[in-house]
Amino acid sequence: MIPFSKFIIALQLFVATTAYADQLWTRSPSSVPQAGQECDGFEDKALRSAAKIDSLVASCLRSALSHAPANTFRKSDDGRYSVVAWKDMIFVEKQSITGASEFQVIRAKSPSLENIKAVATDSAKEELYVLDSDVSGNTQLLVYQLKSSGDQSPRRIVRGDFLKGADSLALDPVQARLYLGHSSQSKITVLRQMATLHHAGRAEFSPDPIKVYDLSASSVPAPTALAVDSQSSSLFVFDSNRRQAAKLVMSSDSEIKEVDLGSLNIKSLNVNAASQKLEMLTDSGLRSVALSQLD
Repeated sequence: MIPFSKFIIALQLFVATTAYADQLWTRSPSSVPQAGQECDGFEDKALRSAAKIDSLVASCLRSALSHAPANTFRKSDDGRYSVVAWKDMIFVEKQSITGASEFQVIRAKSPSLENIKAVATDSAKEELYVLDSDVSGNTQLLVYQLKSSGDQSPRRIVRGDFLKGADSLALDPVQARLYLGHSSQSKITVLRQMATLHHAGRAEFSPDPIKVYDLSASSVPAPTALAVDSQSSSLFVFDSNRRQAAKLVMSSDSEIKEVDLGSLNIKSLNVNAASQKLEMLTDSGLRSVALSQLD
């Protein structure tokens, strides 16, 4: 384990509601009863075809937005993709340069997804990373194609003891690193993203972690949401138990800086590299703050 040195910043952020609308995350889940409207009829393959995508979104996405757990909402670092995962389904919205949206749905097979805990995206490779628990309760990391709708088997599967207890996920596509948060074990595990490329298809791979950060003595001992700023080599960490956020500067001394995001119930964190903002999906909507305010 690598200990943290702590440097406290007394900084009050003025967190503003994001000016632009993210269509996938702002469709109205409140209009749907919390206990109703499951995805009836989704077993019908016709509903998963491109021609029926609007019907599928209308009948199923609202339930996903109402019920999907924290960390299953994710935006790519360039803002092109938005993702919501629920049960064994993954809803993807792709934004074009004109602002138009293209929706697709991925449904996992061989193996099926049992309990999705977190997702992350890589726009450059058009890949989706899914942290899931299998039927035996073992945590696994599966990689899918972002651009292909319909039934999919994973490109790669990563399994290993180091995944145990992981319940949040972030990806740094620039440094090719995956960050796994373990809220019950007060730690963050770092993996090489590219390590699995040598194990194509459905071969399983158990890579050795690059590093493990010990959060037990920090202000965020139970990391429940993660986001990476590749430009500054920083990791943003949120602890929902304490409603506290921190910025981990991934230098040689692994310095951690506390930041005040206000009393927010954050479901997901995202760094938008294009706008240089930290985006937060909260119970009251999508909010953001400039990364320059967090230095």
